[in-house]
Amino acid sequence: MSVEMLERVEKVKSFELPERLSVTKLARSSEWRSSLQEKEILEILDRTETIGIMLSLEAFEGIQMYIKELEAEIELMEHEKEILQVQTIVESRKDYTNYLSGKELEDAALQLLDEGTAQVRGILNDDSNN
Repeated sequence: MSVEMLERVEKVKSFELPERLSVTKLARSSEWRSSLQEKEILEILDRTETIGIMLSLEAFEGIQMYIKELEAEIELMEHEKEILQVQTIVESRKDYTNYLSGKELEDAALQLLDEGTAQVRGILNDDSNN
């Protein structure tokens, strides 16, 4: 993103609706064009109610680019997080040597499920007796 585009995005990010423009003035005059070009953003009013925000094309494009860059950065961070999670799992299991497969794995899994079921039943039975 160019420096000029970054400046536009920064201007819009930190804006405090610098100029208000009524719908009537918008329809009847073209004076607002110079304000939009200078400020990059205008607040559009219908009577006293804000009904919209008008951005210059350059500001809009800058915001779109900024959002795309943020999305790319988030995607990169999520990828890095996944890598760190896998590294953590591998590191925590580096000394593990009791790998099971086939029938042994099935039996061990069923035993863990049975133990879990027994624990839940114990909790439920204790709760029902109180």
